[in-house]
This record gives sequence, structure tokens and C-alpha cells, in this order.
Amino acid sequence: VLTMGTLATLPAVAGTVQSKDSAAYYAELGRAEAAARKYSSAWRYLEKAAAFDARNADLHKEIAEVCFKMNRTAPAIKALETAVSIN
Repeated sequence: VLTMGTLATLPAVAGTVQSKDSAAYYAELGRAEAAARKYSSAWRYLEKAAAFDARNADLHKEIAEVCFKMNRTAPAIKALETAVSIN
């Protein structure tokens, strides 16, 4: 059974139009790159997503995870501090 919560976690379906000017679009790209272990491009996309939705603490947590995987401690800590300040 699909609920609104599970629909939000599904990846974009081929043929689905998402605006390139949205946090969801860049977050999806960032998550795909992170899953492919392309952390540098994942970070870039997640930062773009956060620029569209700066009050989304989850995006900042995802940025921190990607940064930690690249051993970029300072930006990871900054992203976590931002996430905490939002919550």
C-alpha cells in the first residue's frame, strides 16, 4: 500500500517532469550520485538543492554525510550545525 510518505521516498520515474529549478530535482541527482559513490558531484547537487530549500534540515544532513565520506570534516560540521539550527 502506497501512502504519501512512501510516495515521497520513491525516485523519479522516467518520463516524470521535474523542474530543474527545484530542491527535489537536485536532491534526487545528489542522492543518485552518492549511491554511485560520486561524492564530489553529489555534494554539488545537494548544495544546489539546499540553496532552493535552505530550511530543509535533512538536506544539510545529507550534505554532511557526503562530506564525511570525502574526509571533508569542516564542511561536514558546518552542514550539521546548520541542520541542528533548523531543528
